[in-house]
Amino acid sequence: MHSHPLMTAVRLADGTIAALDVVRDRWLWLSPDAVHVLDTVLCHGSTVPLAKALTAQGQDEVRVRTALADAAEGLAAAGLLPAPPGTKPLTEAATVAGPPPLAGRVRWRHRLVAAVGLAVAVAVVKVLPLCRLLALLAAVRHLPPATARQAATLHAAVLAARPVWWPGRLACLEVATATTVAAALTGRRVHLVLGARPLPNEAHAWVTTPAGSAVGAYAPDRPWAPVHAVPPLPDNHANE
Repeated sequence: MHSHPLMTAVRLADGTIAALDVVRDRWLWLSPDAVHVLDTVLCHGSTVPLAKALTAQGQDEVRVRTALADAAEGLAAAGLLPAPPGTKPLTEAATVAGPPPLAGRVRWRHRLVAAVGLAVAVAVVKVLPLCRLLALLAAVRHLPPATARQAATLHAAVLAARPVWWPGRLACLEVATATTVAAALTGRRVHLVLGARPLPNEAHAWVTTPAGSAVGAYAPDRPWAPVHAVPPLPDNHANE
């Protein structure tokens, strides 16, 4: 994972940068060239140094300046750079969750704590901005770690506790939050992970144990890249 003053980001397999803007609660996908433009403007206040460097390599000056101006305008529209008057923000990328696995048989005590966790998750995800939600979940960092089996059991219990009649959203963020809360209610810690993958650009939420066992990260043929985790994962698992 890579930290940026405005976001947490990770480079995906195709070179795309998936960036999570926690403050504004949105996902952005940036090309490596766009990230270069962004860093140049934040560091130097304009794209002039980058334009000079590219022109010195023999590229056409007019085309370089036009391309950089268009890139800067797109970054401004995304809210990453000061926007000129009348600029409309870019549409946020949709969050897509993979199909859940079968919950199987879940013991009543696990289903009960999962139902409480799910009720809490639905409430807090609905009313809290993402930055506040993540700050709240960071409180579990002092709890002892859950095992892979405990995390998988509670995740399955959350899936089993989802009421079929519920008219609102019960997607990956709610399920991952509920699993994190349910684990905390049993005195254990899991980490909520927000990640992404390219082609098409998608975002997803799941949980992982401190030992690195992911639960709820579906589709191994197109693996998810973790972008942000709360509580923060140990360095040896940050890029798993």
